[in-house]
Amino acid sequence: MKKIFLLLFCWFELNGEPINGATWTQVTPAASPTPLSAPAMSAYETNGKDLILFGGYIDDDTVISNKTYSYSLASNTWTDITATSNSPSARFGASMGILKSNEALMFGGINSLARFGCPDLYYLFTNTD
Repeated sequence: MKKIFLLLFCWFELNGEPINGATWTQVTPAASPTPLSAPAMSAYETNGKDLILFGGYIDDDTVISNKTYSYSLASNTWTDITATSNSPSARFGASMGILKSNEALMFGGINSLARFGCPDLYYLFTNTD
C-alpha cells in the first residue's frame, strides 16, 4: 500500500491534477538540522516512514554541508548519522536512491561554490534496523 501511495503522489506531481484525499500536513519536530538548500534526500522505511538527507547549502548559501541525517515520521525526530570515516565531501544537488531499508546510493552533486561537479558514487549503510 505504501508503494502505491508513492506512485500516486508522483503522478499527481507530474500531471498537476489533484488526487482525491491527498493532503499536506506540516510536521514540527522538536529539533531539526540547520536550514539547507538542495540537499540529497530519499525515503526509506524501518518500522515506519523515514528519510535520509545528505549535504546541501547551509542557511545563507555560502557554506556546503557534509552531514547525514535520518528523519523518522513515527517518532517525529531527526538524528545526525554522519559517518565518522569515508563520508562524502560536502556537496549540494546530489541524487540519492534507496536500495533497501538501510542502504542508499548517492551520485554526483556539486562540491564547491565554484560549481565543480562530483563524478563519484557513494554507498551508505545504516544500522537503523
